[in-house]
Amino acid sequence: MNKLEELVIATKQELCELMNDQKQQFAYSCVQVEDKAKKIELKFVDVKFWLDSYEKKAKELEDYFYSLRSEMMSDCQKLQFNLDKKLEVSAMRDSFETLSGLLSVKFRQVEDLKDGLRDMLVF
Repeated sequence: MNKLEELVIATKQELCELMNDQKQQFAYSCVQVEDKAKKIELKFVDVKFWLDSYEKKAKELEDYFYSLRSEMMSDCQKLQFNLDKKLEVSAMRDSFETLSGLLSVKFRQVEDLKDGLRDMLVF
């Protein structure tokens, strides 16, 4: 039985050593997993910070875009108003030139009739 006891003790020691090795590997793995978890958590915090920063900048840019858009629309409306006004002035000028041409023809006709009437009365 002595040999059997020695064999049992040797097997027990080997199992204990194997268990200790497994415990050490498990502890090392747990530390690695915790380190990875901390790194991932830091990455999440970093990504959240940048996302919040980008959202804030996007909101600012969107507000700036809408203010520029409203300014541009206002300027376009002013330009359209001025253009319409110039078109009305241009149309009025054309109408006056046409009227002036018609009136000059009529005044010439009146002058011609006046001269003709005077010539008839004198002769």
